[in-house]
Amino acid sequence: MSKNIAAYNLPIALFAFITLAGVGFGIFGNYSWANWLRATCYPNCFCEAARGGAIEQLSNTYSNLAYVLIGLLIVWGNKGTGEKNLMISSSAYPITYGVTVIAIGAGSFFYHGSLTEVGRWFDWFGMYLYASFIILYNASRLRKLSGAQFVVVYVIFNIILAVVIFNTAPSIRQQIFGLLIAVTLILEYFVRRRDKPQVASKFLYLALGCLVAAYTIWILDRDRILCAPTSLIQGHAAWHILTAMGAGLLFVYYRSEIKH
Repeated sequence: MSKNIAAYNLPIALFAFITLAGVGFGIFGNYSWANWLRATCYPNCFCEAARGGAIEQLSNTYSNLAYVLIGLLIVWGNKGTGEKNLMISSSAYPITYGVTVIAIGAGSFFYHGSLTEVGRWFDWFGMYLYASFIILYNASRLRKLSGAQFVVVYVIFNIILAVVIFNTAPSIRQQIFGLLIAVTLILEYFVRRRDKPQVASKFLYLALGCLVAAYTIWILDRDRILCAPTSLIQGHAAWHILTAMGAGLLFVYYRSEIKH
């Protein structure tokens, strides 16, 4: 047991360093984003008020560290082998997944910290990276790719997505993201129907529960139904934490799968 805990000393130490660096930048960083192109929603991007300075939205920014922690734990906790489980058949799958979760946090941290248009692009791109991983992973569950093949396809697919979202309006980005999520659900259905794998479905349901709760809170925050602009308790920050938890639960779900 102690050996298992010790295996996570490095990612936890790295997370602590990243957290201290982020907090230090917010407290001591003498920086203004005023000369950057502001996000079109500025200064009313979600409920939390823009504060000025190096970190515009404290709660909405630092809550993204939840993605970083979970992503680091996934990257370092990917040990295991098994031909009947795709997620542990090659380290490329869990490492790519973990890095993708970290990328979501980094992009959203930049966006809420700066409230700039370039930050908004990185925020969206992180979500696209995640959705595309799930799509390609489920496709690989149907027709297995080697770890190297998966990474190559993943990179090419996301280069195309990056070009698309760079040239589309935020409203169109939402529609494309919704389409990607629909594809992930369809592929999951086909995998479960065709292979009938032995899998701990409770983790999938818990992940979906986190997503539903997070989306409900996201709407309440976006529409200012539950809103206290100067409070450190923010609905959008809860969205970050819940969706990060959902990403971790989905990883556990995939690791539990055993094909017959």
